[in-house]
Amino acid sequence: MIFASFYTVNSPYEISIKKLRKNLISYGFECFIQAIPAEKSWKETCGNRGNFIADIMDRYNDDVVWIDADAEILQNPKELFEVPKE
Repeated sequence: MIFASFYTVNSPYEISIKKLRKNLISYGFECFIQAIPAEKSWKETCGNRGNFIADIMDRYNDDVVWIDADAEILQNPKELFEVPKE
């Protein structure tokens, strides 16, 4: 399982994403976080989320958990690893 997110460059999310990456790594989770240009509107950027996730699924051949750039993980989300495959 890989945690994935993106954030816009030159935005307040750059600070949040550093904390998130550090937090994910502290729990031993693999993560893929990508900076994207801030040229598009918020709607267009969010509209690309599905393609972004699908690309990561293809690249890593693994389950992907989307996590917002400004999210915080306050405890180990062990329940994610207990979800039945069906």
